[in-house]
Amino acid sequence: MVLKKWHRAYCPRVFRDGEWNLTIQEVENSEATNTLFKSTFNFEKGIPQQNFNIENDSSALVGRFLRNGMAHDEWISYGSNALEVDEVWYFEEGLLQKIVFDTTGKEVAVFENGMAQFRTVPLDDRFLLVLEYNLQERFDESSITALLSKNWEQYQKINGLLTRLGSTSFATNMKVKVPVYPLDSLQLESLKNIALHFDRATEIASTILTNSHLNIVRRTDDQAQYWYSIAREIETKFIKPLSIYVDLYENQIFEFVNPITIQERIFPMGMPNKSIRLDGDESGDSSSFQLPRR
Repeated sequence: MVLKKWHRAYCPRVFRDGEWNLTIQEVENSEATNTLFKSTFNFEKGIPQQNFNIENDSSALVGRFLRNGMAHDEWISYGSNALEVDEVWYFEEGLLQKIVFDTTGKEVAVFENGMAQFRTVPLDDRFLLVLEYNLQERFDESSITALLSKNWEQYQKINGLLTRLGSTSFATNMKVKVPVYPLDSLQLESLKNIALHFDRATEIASTILTNSHLNIVRRTDDQAQYWYSIAREIETKFIKPLSIYVDLYENQIFEFVNPITIQERIFPMGMPNKSIRLDGDESGDSSSFQLPRR
């Protein structure tokens, strides 16, 4: 059995001041046997202040905020041995400048002060997604990301419960700064159209490629094989890569990700040619299909 506890939740109007503790424990025979997750924040009028800590059964994160709730200074993750530093995030008044993985000595630059525009946003799951897309490396091994994501998830559950009880919206209200890469009206319209037609394109490609009858017929029918191959190429080279565009658009974070980074992540070998050329058969024949220019 898993037991969740939170403290200072006596009145929706006052628990946003002072210390807030969230604990998730395993319970056997009415006794807590193991703490699976715990977070502690200090709030003043709903804004996180001073130091905080988040921990699970394998790592612990400590960090601090400015009085306006901005992430600041070093956020340090410790392993199961409290003396071992796993990972450090370096913030400067809300701007995450670099990440250092002490276990490997790897240092990754994140955002630079010299960028043209910045915007203050909540440190929630969308910021973690922005971080992932802005960096070439993927941080599945990041203990800080895992702890922040888990904390955000638990606060969302508390918020849902308190909202049903008639309370106002509740969140940690952690803040960070992210660079902005403004989009013009044509780019926004293009993204909207991609997102609008993406599901249908995915559905059509899947219908063709998983059609059992077509898979039998194409073995002896050249035309069936041709159209099957075209559908497979379109799905592989265009539809699947564009899922990243759709993810960024639907999460409303496209303008926070460097467009060059997006392009390199989606098409690492460069933009695919709209003229799809199929390899020839044993006789050496080949054929091509031209996608529309729009």
